[in-house]
Amino acid sequence: MSEEPKLNDADDFFDGNVPWADADIRHRYEAALGACMLAFNQLDNLLGKVLKTILVRIRRQDLEDECVSRANFSQRVRVLDLLKHTTEGTGIADVSIADLRGVAEERNMLAHAHFEQNPFSGEYWLVGKGKTVQQYTAARIDSVASRIAKVWMTLHHAEAFYDFH
Repeated sequence: MSEEPKLNDADDFFDGNVPWADADIRHRYEAALGACMLAFNQLDNLLGKVLKTILVRIRRQDLEDECVSRANFSQRVRVLDLLKHTTEGTGIADVSIADLRGVAEERNMLAHAHFEQNPFSGEYWLVGKGKTVQQYTAARIDSVASRIAKVWMTLHHAEAFYDFH
């Protein structure tokens, strides 16, 4: 005859039979998020290089500090939009301001939202600026990174235009 052990509150709390969510969910999210942030940083860096190039060409290096070095991404996009209408704007004519703003908005949400995960079901959500965004999966974040790469490629073509003209 075996005697069953008595359970106390600590035994209930540390129950080894509780099914925990797969930790891989968070790891996939972290990897996708990291790749997305790296892609955005690469885009931001290239945007600064292109802006500096155009400012030199229009002989407005005096604006470099204010419009590039100390400017945030949104301000840089505004400067790019204005430079499109200068004599040196031909090389950036195909760069979509709406696409730049769109990827920046998603990047900002991803960068500043908090990842919350139910440890039992694995369900997770992002919480940012007082609102909850459901199901920003690793695949969805990869899609954002892919959009960033497309915008980067358009900006890279603009860089090449200025290198050879």
